[in-house]
Amino acid sequence: MQSSAIFQSNAIPKLGINRRMKRDVIYGPYGLGGLNYTDIKVEQLAQHVHRLIGNVRKGGNLRNLILMTINAYQLHLGTEQPFLSHDPKLFPHRQPRATSCITYI
Repeated sequence: MQSSAIFQSNAIPKLGINRRMKRDVIYGPYGLGGLNYTDIKVEQLAQHVHRLIGNVRKGGNLRNLILMTINAYQLHLGTEQPFLSHDPKLFPHRQPRATSCITYI
């Protein structure tokens, strides 16, 4: 999380914005007086999901690996319906966010 703050504090001045400007103004929509910039975490998450869906649709060995991983995690959670469509709080035995293997910049 600290590397994300360092990245943002260095990237924002390069965009011509004062680094002390409130993040609500930087990332807020134009209609509310914001600059409408996309948060790097949101963009990175969107790219991860886009690649995941693209790889599953493409087929091949990577598709099979992704589907096997999703099935194994669903079995671990013990849910019959797809876990991505449920509230994560319903699964108290899921991997905690602090020890998750998913990281951001």
